[in-house]
Amino acid sequence: MLIFRDERYTETLKPTCETVLAQYDLPEKSLVCIFDDQERPGFLNHPPLGLNFCGFFLPVAQSGIGHGVWAQELIAHIWDNAHTCFSCDAVIYIRKRTCDTRIGTAITFAHELQHFMQYGHHRDAWRLQHGIQSVCSPKMQDPRPWHFPGEHEAQLCSKKVAEQIFGKQRIREYAQERIDCGDDVEKWRFFMEIDPTSDFDFRLRTEEWVSQCKQDLNLYFPGLIK
Repeated sequence: MLIFRDERYTETLKPTCETVLAQYDLPEKSLVCIFDDQERPGFLNHPPLGLNFCGFFLPVAQSGIGHGVWAQELIAHIWDNAHTCFSCDAVIYIRKRTCDTRIGTAITFAHELQHFMQYGHHRDAWRLQHGIQSVCSPKMQDPRPWHFPGEHEAQLCSKKVAEQIFGKQRIREYAQERIDCGDDVEKWRFFMEIDPTSDFDFRLRTEEWVSQCKQDLNLYFPGLIK
């Protein structure tokens, strides 16, 4: 379900988002996608997100939504009062600043859809991502989210989809524009340099990381590895 909180987005963004969706063989999980009409301090001040975030994926039926972070009008889109439960398995949220451009929306939406794919089709590998980052990041020099399988694949797939819609040159120009204005520069440099035609096996790459840090994963996250 696509929810455009600003009715103008229905005209400017909906066709693009439907084109993005058509690129994916989505898992049989219910998904609500919220395209917001205002900036939310609760998200901007939430440490896992921060000022530069573009959007996020969250399996709400499994993880919940935390306390005091979500605005009530957003909760209304994903909560079933009659049955006192979430009305969907997962949520993709795209912030207003991202929704202000079709290209930014397409890139972010494709990125978060890939996380939904990981969650739906490769659950075991997906659930290992946080643990891998937690135990491996302290041992790495200047670790970045895209150094790890889940984020790397999402970046690669989002660039591939965006280039199919807008063309390689326009996507490269957009990434350079983000760099020039100082918007999460290292992320956009990685995005611009990554080859969307390269092979990337999310499950295999995750298994490689697990084999490297299995001892620490068992120590700090007992029961995570089955």
